[in-house]
Amino acid sequence: MTRKKFFDVLPPKKLAEKKIKKQKTPSSRVFRKGLVFAFLFLILFGIISYFTLAKVEIEIWPETEILNFEEKIIANTKIFQVDSLEGIIPARIFEITEALSQEFPSSGEIEKKAEGTIRVYNNYHLLVTLRSGTRFQPPFEEVLYFCSSKKIVIPAKSYIDIKVEACRPGEGEKYNIGPSKFSVPGLSGTDLFFYIHGESFEPMGGGGKIQRVTEDDLETAKNILTEMLFARLNESLKNEILTDFILLEEAIKEEILETSPGVEPGAEVQFFNLQVKAKSKALVFKKSDLESFAKEFILAQIPQNKKFQTESLKVDFQPESIDLKSGKIILNLKFSAKIYLDIDLSLLRENLKGKSLEETKVLLENQAGIIKAQISAWPFWVKKVPQNIEKIKLRIRVD
Repeated sequence: MTRKKFFDVLPPKKLAEKKIKKQKTPSSRVFRKGLVFAFLFLILFGIISYFTLAKVEIEIWPETEILNFEEKIIANTKIFQVDSLEGIIPARIFEITEALSQEFPSSGEIEKKAEGTIRVYNNYHLLVTLRSGTRFQPPFEEVLYFCSSKKIVIPAKSYIDIKVEACRPGEGEKYNIGPSKFSVPGLSGTDLFFYIHGESFEPMGGGGKIQRVTEDDLETAKNILTEMLFARLNESLKNEILTDFILLEEAIKEEILETSPGVEPGAEVQFFNLQVKAKSKALVFKKSDLESFAKEFILAQIPQNKKFQTESLKVDFQPESIDLKSGKIILNLKFSAKIYLDIDLSLLRENLKGKSLEETKVLLENQAGIIKAQISAWPFWVKKVPQNIEKIKLRIRVD
């Protein structure tokens, strides 16, 4: 009898599951080992961080008070450094000189008579004399007269050139005529009327209203230029003086050095030119010197165990008197600053190292002169102040 062989044959699905189980077993072990390694690494990192990276920052708000002072000080050009004991600070004089010129219109007005020269002919056989004011008439439709200003003596059969002007004032420009012939109406009815006559070879001119310079014109021009020049000098002073200097309006002296009009009062011109030269002088002092005086004064007044916050310093002043001649300004000075207890930060670090953060906060806020403390630590799990004082950051806050 033939024996049959039997084989343990598993279905394909179960065989695959069996292989998978065999493959998963090593991976699970690796994963568990990884978790253990990570956990140990975190513990080690925490220990290293605690001893090497841990740090604490502490902000302390000390108790403050404001001190106010009033002092009288002198800014003096003969002093070169701040003297808080004597109450003196340096001063300095700035000086600028400038000139300004401008053209101005004349406001005066006068009526001028036309004038010119006439050649008077004497065709008579005897010398002829004409009185001062003799009238000469050109042959125009409108009657015009030109008068001589002097007595005229004309030799026989000869001529003489004389100066004449319009006889009537206020009629101005119509007497500005061209070259012309002239008769002498005063000789009418006599034989001399036909022997005596005149002739001009150049136009009569200058008649009419013309402008002239008055004293008021010169004074007004001077005032306008002076105001403009002083404004320019003040602007130049402000540009010249450095930012740190304090320029008071009361400490500026302006002075006219020279006025140069191009004309005299009465000059018959439509426009005239005027120049003014002036000087501006200012007595100034430094803002930083005021602050230096205030700081030195405060330091001399407060106890040795106190400090003052320089950022809180406030300085105000009012000038009492200003003397540019002597170079002195007396100032009424008001200044104030916050002061607080001088905390020994090095000693404080020594006293705080190794203490818990809660204990540190309580200790600080119960210390005389401190009203508030704020503590921050890194990493976040740090609960104590490090033993290494270099890891302890202390900062004073004065708000």
